[in-house]
Amino acid sequence: MDKKIIIQELKSKCTNKNNQLLIDCAEARKISKKLAITHIEIGKICNEEKIKIINCELGCF
Repeated sequence: MDKKIIIQELKSKCTNKNNQLLIDCAEARKISKKLAITHIEIGKICNEEKIKIINCELGCF
């Protein structure tokens, strides 16, 4: 999977609060499933892109 596509997908679901990109855990998990990548990979990319995962439900991130 092309990392640029993953980043685009993540950023399309982010909100911006005080110049901080935020994504809900449920949205991150949906993207993970949609793109057939692991939660760990999503978490790493979010860290690299300074995207904060909020409302974590399962402790995955």
